[in-house]
Amino acid sequence: MRFQLTKEEIVTLKERIANARSVPAPENSLGQWIGYIVDDGTAVILDEIVGELVKETGRKFIAVPQKGDKTIRLKNSLGQDKQIDHAIKESAVYKLIVESKWLKDQRHLNDKGSWILMMGDILLENKNLKGIVVVLAGPWESMRSVIEKRAEAVMVPTQEVYDCLSKHGIDIPLDLVRNAYKNPGKSLAGFLTVAEQMIDKGIDFTRELGYELLKSYKSELKGKIKRLLL
Repeated sequence: MRFQLTKEEIVTLKERIANARSVPAPENSLGQWIGYIVDDGTAVILDEIVGELVKETGRKFIAVPQKGDKTIRLKNSLGQDKQIDHAIKESAVYKLIVESKWLKDQRHLNDKGSWILMMGDILLENKNLKGIVVVLAGPWESMRSVIEKRAEAVMVPTQEVYDCLSKHGIDIPLDLVRNAYKNPGKSLAGFLTVAEQMIDKGIDFTRELGYELLKSYKSELKGKIKRLLL
């Protein structure tokens, strides 16, 4: 599949690529770019699933946000607005939260895992929501039992993420002793070079790679969504 960029999107992405080449913390930047791939892949797969559910049920579901839409924010029980990655609406009413997260390593497990509790608080405040589905890429297994008490989870192993990148010439060597990238500056530069080559061809590289990464999980994700939504 090929996800095409508009001329304006090409200009914007090339500016972001240029800025990313001089960031002071390449390891963090590389993790963020991979996170964009997981998030955009989730958006593409979710859009396909929702389209299929509309045909199957005749109901007016829509996946949000659509490309270019504003960020979704829903209130928690304290009245605070909290950002949501993705959701499914029916006739303008939010019905299901769909979150996606990339975890580079377990050092950040507790920080990134805490958002699950926050999501549960949003469910309590928004009575029309039927549940949460999460797409989790990386080493989440040690927290799986806690997560699955609160959400339906699709787990994508860490190695599958790096294998997907490697197929496109993006190699990211890992230092297993330090649990970190061996040469984050070099890995980020290689990542950005491949990204720019795809952008020059008019390809939305985060959606392209995200779809490739997650397409084999579509059936599992659809099943979990149907269990909560229908």
